[in-house]
Amino acid sequence: MIVLKRLSVWLALVGVGFAAWILMGANQKDPMPQPISEPPRSPYQQTVAASGIIEAVNENVRIAPPSPD
Repeated sequence: MIVLKRLSVWLALVGVGFAAWILMGANQKDPMPQPISEPPRSPYQQTVAASGIIEAVNENVRIAPPSPD
């Protein structure tokens, strides 16, 4: 009877250790892959970047880059 009690304690400890080992392995992150090609670079010395929504207060306004006339 005592052998079964000791065996169950050791099996429980082994199970807790195994669960901790599995959780530690699942927590590791994979390294980021290298890009296939270099990202494009801006040919300009200074740039402006923005994101968002433009909403007119009174009337619609056309916004566009300058074009040669």
